[in-house]
Amino acid sequence: MRPRRSTHHRPNATPGAPRVAAVLLAAALAVAAGCRSAVPATKPKPRNVAVQVIEPAPALADTFKIIGKTEPSRTVKVIAEVPGRIEHMHVTEGQNVRGDGDNASLLVELNTDLLQATLDLCRADTEFTKLEFDQLKEMFDHDAATQYELDRAQTQYLMAKARQDSAAAELERSNIYAPISGVLNSLPVEHGEYVQPGTLIAEIVDVETIKVVVPAPELDVSYFSVGDEATVFADLRGRDEKFEGEITYISKLADPGTFTTRVEITIDNADGRLPTGKMVDVVLTRRVVADAIMVPLDAVIPRRHDRVVYVVSPQAELAFDVPAGVAESLAEGDEANVMIASPVGDALTRRGEITEIERPNGRQADTARIHIRSDLPSTVLSAGQAVSIQLPGQTVIDAVIGPITDIPGEANDGQDPGVIADLSRFAERREVTLGIMQGNKVQILSGLVAGDMLIIEGQQYVGPGQSVRIVPSVESREADTDAAMGTDEPQQ
Repeated sequence: MRPRRSTHHRPNATPGAPRVAAVLLAAALAVAAGCRSAVPATKPKPRNVAVQVIEPAPALADTFKIIGKTEPSRTVKVIAEVPGRIEHMHVTEGQNVRGDGDNASLLVELNTDLLQATLDLCRADTEFTKLEFDQLKEMFDHDAATQYELDRAQTQYLMAKARQDSAAAELERSNIYAPISGVLNSLPVEHGEYVQPGTLIAEIVDVETIKVVVPAPELDVSYFSVGDEATVFADLRGRDEKFEGEITYISKLADPGTFTTRVEITIDNADGRLPTGKMVDVVLTRRVVADAIMVPLDAVIPRRHDRVVYVVSPQAELAFDVPAGVAESLAEGDEANVMIASPVGDALTRRGEITEIERPNGRQADTARIHIRSDLPSTVLSAGQAVSIQLPGQTVIDAVIGPITDIPGEANDGQDPGVIADLSRFAERREVTLGIMQGNKVQILSGLVAGDMLIIEGQQYVGPGQSVRIVPSVESREADTDAAMGTDEPQQ
C-alpha cells in the first residue's frame, strides 16, 4: 500500500524532496521483490500425528456410576401378643433362625399357668351352655319352650365357644416363634422378665438377599424399569468385589429436596459376603446405543460455538521427479492415473490431478518435480509401496513410495531404488456433535464415519490442509517398549 501523502506543508522543506523519496521507496520495493523471487518459498514441514481408525462399536452401553447403600431385604420386629413371664429362651443374638411354618424356630416360651386356667374355665362354660342349648332344642321340638328361649340358649353357647377359642389362641401364642428366616439381630428381653402385649421380644433381619438403595437423578430415572440389570461394586477387606442384581422397586414419588427417586436393587447374598449399611458403587445402564463412535476426549477441540476434530484427509499427494522434457507438456490441473498394487491382487486405479510443477533453477534443469493429488486408500499408502503414475500423453512413471523426509526426493539409507515418490497426507477439519461421555472418551453423533482416520495426537498443531506424517501413538510406543523389554529379559 502506498503511504498517504500529508496535506500539511512542512516549513523549510527542500523542493522536490517528496518526489525523490517516492523514487527511493519504489526502488527499495523493487529490490526486495527481486530478492524474494530469487529465494524459492519453503513448504512447511509435515507435522507428526498419531491417528485412530474409526470403528463403531456394535453395542455401547450408556452407563453411569452412583453411590448406594445396602439394606437387609426384610427387618421384622417380633412382639409379645399375650402377657406372661418369660420361662424359657431358646435362641441367642446372632443366631440363624427359620420361619418355615411348622419348622419355625421357637424363640421364647412364656409361663402358661394363668392362660391354661383361663382356657379350662372357658371349656367348662362351653360344655354347660352346650348342654342347655341341646335341652331347650328338644323342648322346643315338643312345644315346651319358646323360640326366644331357644335363640338365647344358642347365643350363650356360641359366646362361650368363642371365649374358649380365644383362650386357646392366647395359650398357643405363649410360645413365640420366628415369623421369617434370617438372623436374630436383637433379643432385648431376659429370662424371668414379665412382658405385656406389645413388648419387643426380638428383631430378625433377612440378609439372604440384600437391597441396594440408590437416589436416581430425575433426568435418568425415566430410563429404568423393574427387572433391569445393575452391577454393584463393594470394597470388602481392601478388595473390590462385584455383585450382579436387578431393579426390583422404583418409587413413584421423587424427593422434592434432592430431585431424586428411590430405586432398589436386589442382590443374592446367600453367601453372606455383602454386609448391610455399607456404601457401594452402583453401575446403572440408561440404554444401549448401536453403532456408536467413541473417540478420545482429548481429540476434540472446543471452540466458542462448536466442537471440531481433525482427520487425515482421504486425499494424498505424491511428489516425484520426471525428466524436464516430460514436464514441458504438462500443466497444473491436468489429470493423471495412479495405480497401486492391491493386497487382494487386483490393482487399484485412482484419478489424480497435477497440483504443482516445480522447475528448479528455471527451464535449464534436467528434471522437474510433479505433485499429483488423488483419493488414495490410506491403508495401502506406506513406505515401500510400488505405484505407477500415468501422465497425460501415455507417459508412465514407475515409482516407490518413500518415507516423508525434510529433503524432498531424499532416498532411504542412500539407496536408489529408482524414482522415489514422496507421500504427503493432509489434515482436514470436521465439525462434530457430541453425545455420551464415558471416562476419557466421548461419543460422536455426527461428523465422523467408519474408516475415518482421526488425529488423536498432534491435532493442536495442525490446521486445514496442513501436511501431516502419521507416526505411532505414545501409547503404542510404550507398549512396544514394554514388549521389547520383556522379550530381552534373560532366560533362567
